[in-house]
Formats: sequence, structure tokens, C-alpha cells
Amino acid sequence: MKVSVIVPIYNTEKYIKKCVDSLCRQTHADLEIILINDGSDDNSLEIMKELGQKDARIIVIDKKHGGLSDTKNAGLDVMTGDYVSFVDSDDWVDLEMYEVMLRQITENKADAAYCEWIEEYSDGSSDIKGRDGSKKVILKEEEIIGEYFRNKIYLRPSSGLLSRRIVKDMRFDTNLQPGEEMLYGFLALCNAHCIVYTNIPFYHRLNRVGSISNQTGFRRTDIRRAISTDMMIEYVKRNRPQHTKQACAYCFTFYMTTLNHIIFYKCQQENIDMYKEIQERLAELYREMKKPKELLSFQVYWAYKMFLRCKVLYYFIVRIYYKDIKKEFGGKRQK
Repeated sequence: MKVSVIVPIYNTEKYIKKCVDSLCRQTHADLEIILINDGSDDNSLEIMKELGQKDARIIVIDKKHGGLSDTKNAGLDVMTGDYVSFVDSDDWVDLEMYEVMLRQITENKADAAYCEWIEEYSDGSSDIKGRDGSKKVILKEEEIIGEYFRNKIYLRPSSGLLSRRIVKDMRFDTNLQPGEEMLYGFLALCNAHCIVYTNIPFYHRLNRVGSISNQTGFRRTDIRRAISTDMMIEYVKRNRPQHTKQACAYCFTFYMTTLNHIIFYKCQQENIDMYKEIQERLAELYREMKKPKELLSFQVYWAYKMFLRCKVLYYFIVRIYYKDIKKEFGGKRQK
């Protein structure tokens, strides 16, 4: 079974060789490694060509700068594998990753396998996600979406191996970054009959200054994560209406996170239109859930209640105690 590994590359000359080396040395050898240069202005393309001359499995594509989603789509357009995986060019993977995940797919007649990851920091420390390597979850049909919306599993395309069948007609939304990966991953799940999820952390995610997602401060594009969950609700209403309330709760949490982000960085006034829009959307979702207390986490539910009752107190609490803001947007945990 051939695995196509798509690696989007933009100005990561320092990291490409380590990334590609981890792919070329995989214990599962039937690979095509698609390296796509997204208009880099450093030496990335020269390094890619050099690597391509050393291993016939490497395909080098050079294109004008179009962003991460556009670059991944270029890889999807040319892939020929039975399965596809995405690896960022500054990350790397354990050498047995694809062999083990393919075996899990075959043994369980699954459409996709997902693993946990290790967050690697520039000071040499790391944050391991999923320490118990014996834990494996097999989900089928309706279980998949239900567990996804309950945040029981976190399925990232970049730490997954997806059957060509479930993604062959899918492309990343080029207008949704950041948020495009989350939506793509969700729609892939909706096409799957069975998935295998293991918390063995095969994937190593480098947390570095200067990467696309490791930016501090509030950016208006941050709301696109929440918008991607709105699109999930639209899909669910059309195709899986029984999960609508769960989807609304999931969406609500992302809008609350964006609201907290604006408050944390004290930029309500310069983003007053978005600030009001978020509050209106939260009210809509709250009503649509019918019984929000049963669907939302304890923290999110009471945070919203406090926000409605006493904004001044809520602002103080977020700015002093809400440390997860930095983790979610540009802090240590975010690449």
C-alpha cells in the first residue's frame, strides 16, 4: 500500500533535511514524498532538489506563493498513494509511524488512523501528548462525530493517515486559514466508516518562533477557527442533524476562546465590530443548544454566565488568570 506524504515548504531551509530524512527512513518503504515549494525566498528549493536527487521517491514541485492551504491542495492534485499524510516541513516523525498506522488500519478495516504528537521546544524540552502507548480507540460511524464534538479525541490531518477514498474529492479551503485544517479533518471524519486512534506520539511538532501559527497578539483572522466550526454546523444540519446540538456546543467554545483572546489583548475597541458579532453569535448558539448546561463544559458554561452578568469582573479574571489564551494563540503550546 503506497503512502503519499505531502510536505508544504515555505522558507524552512534549516529544517527540511531533518523532516525529509525522517520520511525517507520509514520502515514502510512504499512512499511517495511530495515536497512543494510555496515560493520560498531562501534556499529551500535548492535543498529540495538536492534531496530529490538522492531518493527517487521524492517529488519536487515549485509554485508561486499561495499559502498553506493552496500548497497542500497542489499535493493532493498529484498524489497517487492509497493513503495520504501531511507533515509540516519543520516537523518530523518517528521511523515506524506509517508501518504501525497502516497495520492498525488493516487490522481494523479502518479508513484512517490517527496518533498523538510530541510538542518540541527550542530549549530542548518537550510536551508529550498521550503518554500511555497501550491506549487505542476504535470508532465507527456515528461514534466518530459524537466523540469529536465531545473533545474526547483530537484528530489532526498532520498526525493522521487517511484513506484516499475519504479525501479524494476534498480540498483545503484557501480562505479559511487558520481553521482550514480543522474543517478538512472534520469532513474527512464524516466520510469515514471506521477510524483508529492511538495515543502513541509518533509525530514531533516543532514549536519555533517565526512559524505561521506561533504569533502573539490578536489577529482578525483568528476568528476563522470559529467560522470553521460554523461550517461544521451547516454540514451537520444537512447530513447528520442528530448531532446539531453537539456541534453548536463545540462551536460555542471556539467563539468563547476568540472572545477571551480579544479581551486578553485589550483590543475590544479597535475590533468593536467583531467583538459585537461574536457576542451575537454566542447568544444564537446558546439558544440553539436548548440545554447548554448539559452540553458545555463546566468552565465554559459559567464563564459565559459571568460574562453576561458582570463584564468588568470577567475582563479582570481573563486578563489575570486565563493563561490558556497564550497557549491557544501564539504561546508555548502553539507552533
